[in-house]
Amino acid sequence: MFFKKKSSSFSAKKIAELFRKRQIRPPRAERIKSIAMKALLGMVVLGILGTLGLMIILASLEIPRLEGDAFRGVESTIIYDRAGNPLYTIHGEENRKEIPLSEIPKHVIDATLAIEDDQFYEHFGFDVGGIVKGALYEFFGIGARRGGSTITQQLVKNTLLTSERTITRKLKELVLAIQVERTYGKNEILERYLNTIPYGSNAYGVEMAAKTFFGKSAKDLSLLEAGILASLPQAPSRYNPYGNNRNLLMGSFDDEGDYIPGRKDLVLQRMETLGYISREEHQKALGESSTVEFKRMVGDITYPHFVLYVKELLENKFGKEAVETGGLRVYTTIDPTLQDKAEEVVTRWMETFPET
Repeated sequence: MFFKKKSSSFSAKKIAELFRKRQIRPPRAERIKSIAMKALLGMVVLGILGTLGLMIILASLEIPRLEGDAFRGVESTIIYDRAGNPLYTIHGEENRKEIPLSEIPKHVIDATLAIEDDQFYEHFGFDVGGIVKGALYEFFGIGARRGGSTITQQLVKNTLLTSERTITRKLKELVLAIQVERTYGKNEILERYLNTIPYGSNAYGVEMAAKTFFGKSAKDLSLLEAGILASLPQAPSRYNPYGNNRNLLMGSFDDEGDYIPGRKDLVLQRMETLGYISREEHQKALGESSTVEFKRMVGDITYPHFVLYVKELLENKFGKEAVETGGLRVYTTIDPTLQDKAEEVVTRWMETFPET
């Protein structure tokens, strides 16, 4: 007797039926592909909805317009004698003198980029990684606190917006940063930033900061001095070299003689890590730390009676605010040689008169 062997194969119809009844499961690769496609579709939908939502939010924001020289900051007025020697600087809350990027040494620029935004020439106005790290700290306490702001964002915040910590202000900052990057070149943005950033002690911009803290022009700053100035903008009051926290800026030794690095050490280390300076240059700068001299820029006034008279005339003609913030360059007729001689003669003759 012969028996017919049962076939081990299934018909296509039977397989489809079994799939529907979940009696057998699709191959693993097919399931993964299906899940991935659904996830991708979900991400696309969320992206579209998120973009629409963001567009609605941005449309409701009052964003400043970029017209003319939108980033021009206030600048101090300087009164000169007839030979071009400065007699007096008039300023309000912001003491500033603007200089072109070509007059700022490379190591001053590199120090700023190293500590503030080492991807400045690569990004388009904002640093995605920085924003993510900042959000991780704010919402989950992960990592170190950081603002996640690029140099472009800081420029926008300092010139066009306020420093309030709100989501609305941050959105405006991001939109404006992108607009700025599309409107201006990188070097233009960097030049404007270095001329507007606050360094503390009413010094705005790297030129006035150099004169305030070191009594010299920015073009004459050493590597160490550049590192010190680059340390200040993050927290000008906290790192002020004239304050009680000078050790936070310059570093210090504990009771056991161990060195505690300051912020300037972080700047110099970042410069070496990024290849801006060599290890030898780094070590040489550190060796100069004990001899660095901070100077207070005193608002000296030469020939006060004459200068204050000129200041009064200027305020009457242009107004006090324009004189303090308009960056006027006023060349007077006073001759220092003749004036010094006249004062000498008057002083000598005054001594001959009896006291009354």
